Amino acid sequence: MKRELTIGMVSFLLFNTLIVASAQQTIPTERNVYVMGTNIPQADVQKIISALPDRATVKPDKPRRLLIFDLNVNYGGHPSSAYANVAFKLMGEKTEAFEAIVSSDINVFKKESLFKYDAVFFNNNVGNLFEDAELRQNIVEFVYSGGGLMGVHGTSVAFTKWPGAIEDWQEFGIMLGARGANHRENTEPVVSKIEDPTHPLVQVFKGDSFEFKDEYFRFPDVYSRERVRVLLSIDTNKTDLSRGNNIYRGSIRKDNDYAVAWVRSYGKGRVFYSTIAHNPYVFYDHIMLRFYLDAAQFVLGDLKAPTTPSARLDSRNIVFEKVNWQVGIMDNSAVSIEKICKQAYNDKVLFGGIRYGMQVFDDSGVKFSLSMTSKEREKYRLMLDRYCIRINSCRLDKIPMNEQEVDNLFEFLDLMGIENVILPDMEYDFKTIEKYCQKYGLKAAVECLNNKVNEKKLLATIKNYGEQIGAALAINQKSLQNKSAEKTADLFKMQVFVFEFVTNGVESQDKLESVLKRVKTDGAGKYTLLLDCNGESRNKSGEIVKTLEKVAKELSNRK
Repeated sequence: MKRELTIGMVSFLLFNTLIVASAQQTIPTERNVYVMGTNIPQADVQKIISALPDRATVKPDKPRRLLIFDLNVNYGGHPSSAYANVAFKLMGEKTEAFEAIVSSDINVFKKESLFKYDAVFFNNNVGNLFEDAELRQNIVEFVYSGGGLMGVHGTSVAFTKWPGAIEDWQEFGIMLGARGANHRENTEPVVSKIEDPTHPLVQVFKGDSFEFKDEYFRFPDVYSRERVRVLLSIDTNKTDLSRGNNIYRGSIRKDNDYAVAWVRSYGKGRVFYSTIAHNPYVFYDHIMLRFYLDAAQFVLGDLKAPTTPSARLDSRNIVFEKVNWQVGIMDNSAVSIEKICKQAYNDKVLFGGIRYGMQVFDDSGVKFSLSMTSKEREKYRLMLDRYCIRINSCRLDKIPMNEQEVDNLFEFLDLMGIENVILPDMEYDFKTIEKYCQKYGLKAAVECLNNKVNEKKLLATIKNYGEQIGAALAINQKSLQNKSAEKTADLFKMQVFVFEFVTNGVESQDKLESVLKRVKTDGAGKYTLLLDCNGESRNKSGEIVKTLEKVAKELSNRK
């Protein structure tokens, strides 16, 4: 139901907020700290109200909470930040898409506070906001385990020493997707190209481009299409790049690639950034407010949108994306996870599966386990980013008997970006497994078709539990020939989470097609399909990929 905003409601929202500071008020500390607040002219509040979207693009799956962080260090702040604070609070209230909480208190990033939110919006923050290592780790683990991160304009120099934008937290810039703030005049007329008009986050824009005046950053560092899915970019054929002053050196890129807005995945997390946010009028423009509402619903987890990096969008990955298949590789004999990452990068594969306790790096004996230090976990995340891969599945040889140990293990897997926990068929306390899968957003997939599993008995067991418990079909040539793969697919239907191709070659491609179509036809959602790339299997996996692509095309054409 749409809510009407009254002047009284507006006053309540503006003054009953965690921010109690007027625009550009300097907080007297040893650092020069600036909070932008929500104190803007009443006439401009009315402009914002008039431009607000009427309703959310999608209905939230549950009540959502968006944390808006409002702080600048050694920089006076963008006046537009106050307008964004007001706009997002009013927009969330009117559309019922989310509750926006604005804060400048760094203690909101303590774990017990941060993990109560669905996403964090770093609102145009400039400077080294804080140096507390634990708080920083909380932010990256919040995102990597499935939270949302939103940034606009000056966020690209958040956690840098200002002035000068001297890097102080490398992973934040990588997670966000860019570093730097090179620009020309702050009302530069730019024509933005809509990279993919079918993408859910750009539906407010009509046609293939639009013109808008603002301060457009050009990013010299970190930004790469290998890392992010570009939504909008400067159309260099329609924009006068010789106009105005080149205020900062480095505004010109040799590749002529100037991204304006993008999304990306970081682990299980959803990230959005846009440079269009310098001027206050951005936040009473009805098109921009709809764009930012959709972005907020994306990072909050309600508006589903693809994030495959632009440079990885070949025809194969495009069709896999359309049917929501996460096609990856696994290699139980691999020396290290790093080896899997390198192979995946060379093959343009976006996902991977590993086993718990596996060696992580080529050059050290670090194991993928709870014993990894915070520095080792950071190195792991950055390695996956470097090779453009998500490790989303992990095989466990056993489940701990002690419930606290199960909790610790599943929390670790969640923080490391794991979605699927693959289990050998054994006797389990499924009630405990379900409990911690629900707590950490994981799915447990019990392996079938290994000649030792009674599939009917297993199905009867897992049907007593929720959607977190399902099956991993370990497909090989024998199971295709004797049709046990088809029968098992019919049995489990929507409770299949993972396909494992664990053979030296699946030669019955027509039978493989039948298995895949049976499960997908039943309306199941996201699948992970892992190809065994050990030894001879790697040479034969290309045929399986061709079959997967063929079936995916057929399924996508049915929609």
